[in-house]
Amino acid sequence: MNWDKIAAREATPPFIPRLKDPCDTQYFASYPDEAEVDKKMRDRAGTVDTEPREGDEERVFDGF
Repeated sequence: MNWDKIAAREATPPFIPRLKDPCDTQYFASYPDEAEVDKKMRDRAGTVDTEPREGDEERVFDGF
């Protein structure tokens, strides 16, 4: 790579995306909406075992 050409914007890019318009995001990965993620996290939090640990289960954490 010729970093000087890249810095001067003279290098030819390896890929030039064809955009439909300035807001075209087809080349970006899609992610779930933040609200969907929040709901999934709340749903999972409701299934967490909240009972206290006893015996061997508790000993695993000795000195931790």
